[in-house]
Amino acid sequence: MKEIMRAHADTRMLIKDHIENNGLKKGYIAEQMGLSIGHFSKIINQERELSKSNLEKLNEILNTDFELQKYSGPENNPNV
Repeated sequence: MKEIMRAHADTRMLIKDHIENNGLKKGYIAEQMGLSIGHFSKIINQERELSKSNLEKLNEILNTDFELQKYSGPENNPNV
């Protein structure tokens, strides 16, 4: 069974808080990641998936070490 990794809502909140607390601009971060501001905002607001590669880019830009969490939803649980 394929293991699914996702950015937990708490991780996204920590990323959002880090950006706001450090006075960073979402538009600048999105540009550095090669994303539109709309796409980046949807990722942060849990409307789009945060891929491993985008998380790696984000960590590099922010000088952070946020991680994806193993998803334990129905796709990974045959008993659900």
